[in-house]
Parts: sequence; C-alpha cells; structure tokens
Amino acid sequence: MWTAIDADSKLILTWLAGDRDASAASALMEDLKLRIANRGQLTTDGHRAI
Repeated sequence: MWTAIDADSKLILTWLAGDRDASAASALMEDLKLRIANRGQLTTDGHRAI
C-alpha cells in the first residue's frame, strides 16, 4: 500500500495498492502531482525499490 499523507491535516491525498517497485512509486507521484498545487516534502521508509 502506497499513501501520500498531508503532514498538517493528516488527510490521505492519494493512495495506490501495488508492488514495492519503481513503477508503482512513479504512478503514485504522477497522481499526487495532479492533486497538489505546490511542492511538498517527500519522506520514505528507506526501503529500496526493486
């Protein structure tokens, strides 16, 4: 499960059920880009995508 959460409101901005790979990460970020007006901070758990 991939999620993008707003740090202030704790609302989920977008989510994706998919593998832990680079294509799923890209899909989540592309969807998120359409939903927010400004740049944000990206934080991960440090797990390397395969």
